[in-house]
Amino acid sequence: MRRKDFLIGMGGLAVGVPLGAVGARSALWLEPPPPPTHGHISYAQAGEDMIVNLFFGHLKIKDISYLDIGAYDPILINNTYFFYTQGYRGVLVEPNVAMCEKLRAVRPRDTTLEAGIGIVIAWVGLGWAPAVLSAVGIFTLAAFVMAGLRRRE
Repeated sequence: MRRKDFLIGMGGLAVGVPLGAVGARSALWLEPPPPPTHGHISYAQAGEDMIVNLFFGHLKIKDISYLDIGAYDPILINNTYFFYTQGYRGVLVEPNVAMCEKLRAVRPRDTTLEAGIGIVIAWVGLGWAPAVLSAVGIFTLAAFVMAGLRRRE
């Protein structure tokens, strides 16, 4: 490659990169496309709401209610917002107090509970067993688990 060709190429690069950045930036200023005129918009992370809606339609289930544990945001990446927009109601469980306020403001037809739920291992009189932990207290699965363990002994 000759020196002259190399410098001409570098000049094109020096001019092209800033122009490309300006062009890319102007694309960000465009208005978002209008919503589709057919189909549904998914609000879940990976279309889970559309999959459940497909199952409900196939099974002809019309009376829908939901329990959303760890609802967090009322709209974004939310598995139940699509059903809310269709007029259904449910229970939203969220331990973050600030997000509960937002849930109540945006989705007033739903019941919002400020609670955390998880599985823990707890001492339940007969021994260590899995239990469901909630803000109200520990509701154990111990009776079933310990009965099974006792039968094996």
